[in-house]
Amino acid sequence: MRHLSAKYLFLLLLVVPGVAWPTGMPFTIASESLAPPSEGAETTSVLNRLKQQAVREYLQRILGPRYERYDSSVTSDFAERYILDYQVNRQSTDSTQMEISGRLDVDALKQWVRVNETKATGSNILKPLFLLSASLPGYSIDPRQTGSQVSQNPVAQGVLKALNDGFAKFNAVLTTASADATLGLTHPPAREAEIRTLKNYGLAAGSNSVVWVHFSACMQCGTRVDISLYNLTQARKVHSSSTDIDYAMSDLGDPKKLNKALGKLFKDFAAAFEESVSSGILFATEYKVVVERVDAYKTYKLIDAALAKQDFVLQSTLSRAQNGTAEFKILSPLQPRELYQRFSVAQFPGLTLKPVSIDSQTITVRYLN
Repeated sequence: MRHLSAKYLFLLLLVVPGVAWPTGMPFTIASESLAPPSEGAETTSVLNRLKQQAVREYLQRILGPRYERYDSSVTSDFAERYILDYQVNRQSTDSTQMEISGRLDVDALKQWVRVNETKATGSNILKPLFLLSASLPGYSIDPRQTGSQVSQNPVAQGVLKALNDGFAKFNAVLTTASADATLGLTHPPAREAEIRTLKNYGLAAGSNSVVWVHFSACMQCGTRVDISLYNLTQARKVHSSSTDIDYAMSDLGDPKKLNKALGKLFKDFAAAFEESVSSGILFATEYKVVVERVDAYKTYKLIDAALAKQDFVLQSTLSRAQNGTAEFKILSPLQPRELYQRFSVAQFPGLTLKPVSIDSQTITVRYLN
């Protein structure tokens, strides 16, 4: 037996109906289901072919006709990485006859699918806007002038190139908006109203996400550099990271110095961006889940843990708890009607949560003890 988990995280628009399988999805497959090997196919044992077929059938189920573009990737070595464990149920003297059962690492498979589906669609689904701003003594950049800065300013050029190197993996390119567009912000927004302002600006420019790089003064450290990622469709900040550097802005026009000062920040951002794609968080919808009739603090924690285990909930955070009502913020790739249906059939260990109503942003459920 082997226990191997996959390297990459999970991508955006797919959620498979059914319950969550935190310890892997069971499968059983027999050699009778195997098609004869095609001419020139890799030579492999029946056992390895069965593992390969188990992975293949799962991917066919979630991808449908799109699976064909990935079939050549599903080699026996590939399949082995997604088999958590297995056992032989039946084996005869005929070496071609066998049945095995085991568990698939479906979370990792979904992650692989999401990354590769995003790569395949590229700029059709990823439309990021680049904004650059600076508020330093003697050095300021208005984010509305990002386009002109990119054409004239070596620092802006270097920052954009570094970011695009990360987006190239997904066949997407950062763009800039026209200088005459109205923004009304001088630094990356944090409050909801400011993010809505950014949303209107970015959507008008034809973008569905924003990467904003901001340089500001830091009394203790020299210069602080922040990178923020926003989902414009949901008007939501997805990720932010920062670093402090002891370089003058004039030094950063040198590509070597720019890389020395900010190379790790760009690398970490690229990894965080890939994770937001692979986990599904980048383009997920944010909902408020209102749980009625919660009787104790312990119950709040049980509900929070139960929500986190659902395969249709990508992220869950308890935001408010008072007067017998708990409010959670969750991220889900499902539309409201689908989300309501999933709540109706979901299993919550040790709890019963009955959905009562849902609108575009809020689902109300009742705790039944």
